[in-house]
Amino acid sequence: MDELELGMNVFGGLLADPDKRFKAGTGRFLRRLEFRDIEEVDDVVVLEFLSQAFVRLPYFKENWHKLRMESLC
Repeated sequence: MDELELGMNVFGGLLADPDKRFKAGTGRFLRRLEFRDIEEVDDVVVLEFLSQAFVRLPYFKENWHKLRMESLC
């Protein structure tokens, strides 16, 4: 059977990641959580990042263009 790739892409550069769970993406802000199989998915970690993302969403929406321009420099 082929290896299953599970993951979640987010603008993780705006989120706290003290345990270094995110893999850096190609840009300044895009981050990815990767799992080799469904048993590896940690619900608590995923929900914590989603909670942070919802809290940061107004900031992200308000500053998207500025953040994007800074990431291109």
